[in-house]
Amino acid sequence: MGYRQILQAIEALRPEASSSDGQIVCGDLNSAPESDVIEALLADGFDYAHRLCPSARTCNSNHQPRLIDHLLYRGSLRAHPISPAEVDAETPLPSAEKPSDHVPLTAEFDWAEDIAVFSLFSAGSPGSPALRTALRRLLTAPKNIDRVRTKH
Repeated sequence: MGYRQILQAIEALRPEASSSDGQIVCGDLNSAPESDVIEALLADGFDYAHRLCPSARTCNSNHQPRLIDHLLYRGSLRAHPISPAEVDAETPLPSAEKPSDHVPLTAEFDWAEDIAVFSLFSAGSPGSPALRTALRRLLTAPKNIDRVRTKH
């Protein structure tokens, strides 16, 4: 995802941010943590789930392991990242064990406080209305639901 595209996505998310208590942007952004794309999201209040996992890598194009897939969140959500499979310069991607050229990122998200509804967006796409409606119903269900698990 390019810098201009992420600025457009951030702008599209702003109206939703004022009416929700948390947002998640996730996907193959093809951007390293130090890129202008990620910096723009950080400047707008997002954080990325695997920030404290310095060895997290999701691909190894040209034998260069890099983290270019992200789970970003903001608002009253708190991320608990699950370390991805190890990827180094010699990790074959794709392979029989890892059929994609990227390994998945996983995190569990908790609410920092008692919250009923949040918006879920995939990078570059606002998501389907059916998905948002289903997620809102799930999160407004009885209080026994306290975690949302996301996989890329």
